[in-house]
Amino acid sequence: MQVNVIVDVLRAFTVAHFAFIQGAKRIYLVASQEEAFKLKESNPEYLLAGESGGLAIEGFDLDNSPAALLLHDVAGRVLVQKTSNGTKATLENLDAHRLFVTGFSNSYQLAHYLRTLPIKKLNIIPSRLKDDDFAVQEHIQALYEGKESSQLQTIRRIVTSDVASKFFTDERFNPQDVVYATSEIACDFVMEVKNDGPEGVYIEKCFFKG
Repeated sequence: MQVNVIVDVLRAFTVAHFAFIQGAKRIYLVASQEEAFKLKESNPEYLLAGESGGLAIEGFDLDNSPAALLLHDVAGRVLVQKTSNGTKATLENLDAHRLFVTGFSNSYQLAHYLRTLPIKKLNIIPSRLKDDDFAVQEHIQALYEGKESSQLQTIRRIVTSDVASKFFTDERFNPQDVVYATSEIACDFVMEVKNDGPEGVYIEKCFFKG
């Protein structure tokens, strides 16, 4: 069995993880703003979440900030997510028997879930070639192989990465997002990507206690 894992730490799949923790029902992944608005037109109750160039998209209900997400009630809601890297990378890597997404906050749980699967080929794919995603890619790989991996070192690499720097120097970004992105959150699920055809590609909870 081939398994693909897409890593986006800052911030797409940190947002997704927190949305599910807050009770979101499902998260559709789209490649463009136009596709997101089309889904919203057909389903006015859906919440649009995401960014373009890291910044909020006009007409979307939510941006790509985990800190901002926590100020909204998403329990029982369906989200539609469009981001520059995470959703794009996921939609480009659907060619696997099973596909998962993660940031750091869900990485420990995912690594241990992967160890329960009969995997012949595991591809852990950073959504962009930056050290925040590389750090979590290597963290998951080590844990999957039963090796030690320093949580503190992984967090340090995320915080000092080029991607994280703008959160401390650009007032348009919330530094609290980095705090959430480097917080491991204990939960009983991992995030699996499914494709139901007409409706599209979406993330749902895959429950796992381990």
